[in-house]
Amino acid sequence: MGKDESHLLGDKPLDEIEMLDLKGDLILAIGRRHLVVSSKVLTLSCPFFQTMLQSNAFVEGVDQPNANDPPIKEIREDHPDTFSLICRVLHYLPVDPPESIDDYRHLADLCDFYGCAKALSFHVRAWMDQWKLTIRSAPELQTLIWVAFVFGLHNLFPDISFQLALAMAPEEWDDWEVHPMPARLKGTPPTRKVFPKQ
Repeated sequence: MGKDESHLLGDKPLDEIEMLDLKGDLILAIGRRHLVVSSKVLTLSCPFFQTMLQSNAFVEGVDQPNANDPPIKEIREDHPDTFSLICRVLHYLPVDPPESIDDYRHLADLCDFYGCAKALSFHVRAWMDQWKLTIRSAPELQTLIWVAFVFGLHNLFPDISFQLALAMAPEEWDDWEVHPMPARLKGTPPTRKVFPKQ
């Protein structure tokens, strides 16, 4: 995913416009979708946008947000629906939870990249609290442990780890290609324990 190649689109026609902020000062173009957003909301939530919108950082920052004439900045994103969901949550708008475990993986990957996992952690925790981990396959649990790690779900991480340890043989742990889990989370299958509260 090449998300750091944004640029002003000039007079390119807008195909699909979604007003996430009625006083928005920035338009994000993701494929045919265009999101009218608040640059303040994005910069407070995501280090990526904080850097991108600096006036002296990159070419992206040359045309500064302006509510009277919002500049259009392109975001090259392979999962526009997931990106839109993130932006809606950041703007305190209602959203439907992801429909599949793959959707949760995409959400975790994007939030990890943009640095906004903390801002979405409450939503993800509420969505995942409804899941029955005992009926999940090992590959599904592998994805969910990554999701729990990204969003800091200390209440779910040990439960997912325990179910994953039950679902996988020791040799499978050694062969598990964790993506993109830090190596320290591999190794010995986890034992059930309680995370210290932070």
